[in-house]
Amino acid sequence: MERPAAYLGRQAGESFQRYLSDGRPYDLDAAIELWEKAAQRSDAASPDLGDHLGMLGIALRMRFERTESRSDLDGALEAESAGIACSSQGSANLAMYLDALGVIRAYRYRLTREPFEIDGAIAAHENALLAARRAQSLPASTAQIYHNLGMDHWHKYEAEERSRDLELALEAWTHAVDLFESTDAERIEHALTLADGLAARSRVNNNVGDLRAAVALRADSFIKMSGRSPDLLAQYHHLGTELLELYERAGDPMDLSRAISTWDTAANIARALGGPDVSPTMHNLGAARLLLYQQTNRIMDLEAAIAAFEEALWSWSSDGPDGEEHRLSLAQALEERHRRTGSQSDQARAANLRGPAG
Repeated sequence: MERPAAYLGRQAGESFQRYLSDGRPYDLDAAIELWEKAAQRSDAASPDLGDHLGMLGIALRMRFERTESRSDLDGALEAESAGIACSSQGSANLAMYLDALGVIRAYRYRLTREPFEIDGAIAAHENALLAARRAQSLPASTAQIYHNLGMDHWHKYEAEERSRDLELALEAWTHAVDLFESTDAERIEHALTLADGLAARSRVNNNVGDLRAAVALRADSFIKMSGRSPDLLAQYHHLGTELLELYERAGDPMDLSRAISTWDTAANIARALGGPDVSPTMHNLGAARLLLYQQTNRIMDLEAAIAAFEEALWSWSSDGPDGEEHRLSLAQALEERHRRTGSQSDQARAANLRGPAG
């Protein structure tokens, strides 16, 4: 006896929730198979058909994210488009399916670089926002749509370098941030994305105000981020880099001091985590401390820069990038100490680091 479509749909939903909880691939495979059968056994006029197809599209897209199978992505596009066509304008899930369609089209754009794909993604996300307003969706859901729309415009900006696309990306990300109170933890991801966009615009228009706004957003987000967040070290790298940029543009010693403090914290996180991040983190800390020495002319600041460069070099993986940069930075600092102290060993080691065998 064949199971009815409604039963299969419920079973699919349970498998899908198990996949979201535990990440076991066979639960996602089971959900896809069950939603396919539910859609096949649904009458064309069934109010559930749009949901079976819409969720099938989402599940196929998620499997594509794991396997990168083009057939899954093509199947996701077909199912999501059909699900939207079957859904009424008043459907509570229409915004979710339109958002999913936009994400699918954006993935296809990254694979094909066909402009019509990213334009389709933008149109889908704009329609998703309209549907979200009609359904009075939760702020978190609407914010994610704004985030995705901003990413669409960002991809267009990267491809075509039109300032209008960058402005539209920033506008969408600003809307995402504004949907939350400043104390909401859900605001963090959107605030960090907006910070990235503002920093990018500052490098285009040389606007220090954009860079300061990016730094403020990122620093504020750190207060709310878990100390165990896997993204924390990367965000400290961004903040340290932006503070050094501010110092180089505006010359405010306080920005350099904050940059050094940021890289110090990043170094502690990198050491605790271990792995390849220690070397670039220590190199950046050394570069910041060398800038401080150039400002203060204090030998203690030069010694701290050398110590950081030394750690960057000995923690560097011989098969990783940046080895030459690390050697040259240490050589520069040693040459500076030689000029201050007359140390012949510093001069000899600097020459060795700069040589072919360095």
